[in-house]
Amino acid sequence: MRYGEANRIQAELLFCALGAGFVIGVLYGVLMLLRRLFRHSFAAVAVEDALFCVAAAFLTFLFLFDCNSGTVRTYLLLSECAGFLAVRASVGKIIAKKHKKHLQGPS
Repeated sequence: MRYGEANRIQAELLFCALGAGFVIGVLYGVLMLLRRLFRHSFAAVAVEDALFCVAAAFLTFLFLFDCNSGTVRTYLLLSECAGFLAVRASVGKIIAKKHKKHLQGPS
């Protein structure tokens, strides 16, 4: 391994974790959009939340297993959370505002 290659690999893993968090955030946005479009019972919401958590955990497992040989690193988990929160803070808020206006109808 050449000098500095480990740092390059860590930076690539960091951006891949941000991307995985972005994907999880988009999945969550789709779930929230479906909830706004169709009424759900309390039990259905609980099942959807459980399935989302399982899907997010599975995606995280696959990412860590494939990219980092299954080694869990705190910076990877935190950057995955940062990717998720970035989607929620930006695109998720914009979609929620536009969708809320659409549901209310013309003023």
